[in-house]
Parts: sequence; structure tokens; C-alpha cells
Amino acid sequence: MSYPANPAPPRLSHEIDGAPMVRDTVKPVRSALVVGCLLGGCGFTPGTVREHARDDAAIDIDAEQSIDMQIVIDAEPDAASPSCNDGMQDGTETDIDCGGKCGQCAIGAGCGQSADCAAGICESTACRVPVSCDELHTAQPLVASGAIAIDATGTGSSVITTYCDMVTDGGGWTLVGKVDGKYDMYTSWLVTNVNTGAMTMPTIAAGSFACIDAVTLAVDHATTIRLSNSDASRWVKWPLPAGRATGTFWHHSVGYTTINGATQGSVTATGWDNTTSTCYQNQYGVLNWAAHGGAYPATGRNTAGNTTGSDWCMSIGTQTNTSSVDGFTSNGNQFDAPIDETTWPNTAYNVVPHVAVWLR
Repeated sequence: MSYPANPAPPRLSHEIDGAPMVRDTVKPVRSALVVGCLLGGCGFTPGTVREHARDDAAIDIDAEQSIDMQIVIDAEPDAASPSCNDGMQDGTETDIDCGGKCGQCAIGAGCGQSADCAAGICESTACRVPVSCDELHTAQPLVASGAIAIDATGTGSSVITTYCDMVTDGGGWTLVGKVDGKYDMYTSWLVTNVNTGAMTMPTIAAGSFACIDAVTLAVDHATTIRLSNSDASRWVKWPLPAGRATGTFWHHSVGYTTINGATQGSVTATGWDNTTSTCYQNQYGVLNWAAHGGAYPATGRNTAGNTTGSDWCMSIGTQTNTSSVDGFTSNGNQFDAPIDETTWPNTAYNVVPHVAVWLR
């Protein structure tokens, strides 16, 4: 007896060669399968063979019987496939309706790999906020540039949104500060959060400064610092100094005497056009000339901490007060940075800086 393949085969008759059918409630198999053969010649051993018909019936057939028949197993599952919006964790999902073949999961949700997380890192099967744009870029190279939440202090209690440059010079750059103008900002610049709403875009606004607390990021999660214009088409970068520590790096309060007494090591600063300058820095990242107001981030043109124009050794002034603060005074020459979007490097010092600061 044979069943036609199309349209759907009719229900099996109630007996085959006089043998009554035995009804069962076995569910259909989830894959399509068409079997046509002489049962006695298909390699079955004597005994009972059970197959399923479209109406969930089952038949018991003595495998020694020679019956020419075709059995069609339903290709449709008996229930809907797992869905990405069914309110359950099923299929390849790593949490409810996310991960695997579904969309990415929110921070705190379950994950199997970082690709399961939306702008996050998978750690101990849960999505967490990245400590830097570089960590995220390494884990998920396809994440685009934009405003992204990071945990710059690594504590989980101070998550902040800043801009990530995932393209320029290999990508993975975290925006930590930007300034246009001269300010007394030595107690806040890059060591506290200031005007953080402005940090979601890289544009350097006139007459303002903004920053995040980037000390832990600079010490524990970065190796390179970069200064740039707004769109990062002009920039200079150099390696962060050895020996830096979270309690003292970029801390004006360490004071002139200690900072000037530190080793002033040479470092190569590289511009966007691949030109270089040999500069000098110390473990505190603060310019060591007494009259230069404790500028940072900074590299000097020599071990004394002098500045000059038309090179890649740059410093961002943090003190305009001419009185002594932490042993530093200000003659203005510490303001040694580009003044606009195109004049890179700056041609003179004691100028009004217009620059963004990044870490990677």
C-alpha cells in the first residue's frame, strides 16, 4: 500500500495485511523524512517497528512482513519554534528573549560571550559595563563609535557615559576630557567628573571644559594618551609613564618639590602625520617647571620641563593663578597645545588651548 506524497497523505487504514493497527499518542518528528521501502529489505531485524503517521497514530508491524509502503513523517513541529519575544528563555537565548540568535542583552543579563551583550562585556555569564572603550573594542570589534557607558574607576558604582572612538588609529579610544580656554582646574581636571553631559560627543565647545575621573583608567586600563581636535583628524599620542599610581598620577597636590625630584624620562610623541618628537615626562604626568603651574597631561621639551611651539611635546595648563599653589606659580607658558581644529602642532606657547584628551 502506498501513500501519495502530495497532497498530505491520508490517514493509515485500520489494518495492514489483516493486522490491526495500534493507536498511540507519539508526537511527530520535527524534521521532514520520507521512507519508502520493502520493510523486509531495509535492514530491520525481526521484531516490532514503530513509525508515526500524520495524525499521531502509531502502527506495530512485524518487521518480517514484506510490505511495500511509504511513510511520510510530518515536517511541522507540534509546537511553535522558540521565539525572541515569547517572554521565556529558550532556544539559544542566554537570558529572556536575548542573546544567542536573538538581540543582544542588557547589562546584568545572562550571556555566553560578549557578543550576547549590548555594548558590554560577558564575565562570569553576566553582561557588565566595560571599563574602557578599548576593552569593549577588543571584545566586540564591530561596535561603532558613539556614546557608551563605561566603568572608568572599575568599581561598578561610578558608571558614566562618554564618547568612544572605535575607528581612528586602530580604535578603542576613550574620551576623558576636552577644554577650550584657560582655567584654574588643577583640583578637578581629569581627577573628578565635570560637565559630563558634554562628554557624549567629541566636539570641543568654545569657552568650557569637561572631563571624567580618568585616573584609574589611565593607571590600570590604558597605556597610551592622545590629544586631538574634535573629529580626531589631527592628533598626537605618547605612551603613559612607568611608575604611575592612582593616588598620585595627575595630582597637582603632590607638589612641585616631589614632581621635580622625579625621574624625567624620554618618550616619543607621534603625530597624526607620523612625524615625531622626543619629549620628557615623569611618573606623575605633571610638568615639572616651577612656573608652569603643574600642567597636565604634559610632556616637556627637556628634563627641566620647558615648553616650545611647533613640536609634539605638549602640555595643558591647569593653573592661571600666579600665586604659589602646591609650590607652582604660573607664567602662562605651560599652555602649550593647539589653539584650533587645524593648527597642529601649535606654533607657539602661552596660547589658549582647544583640545580633547583620550586614553587607550
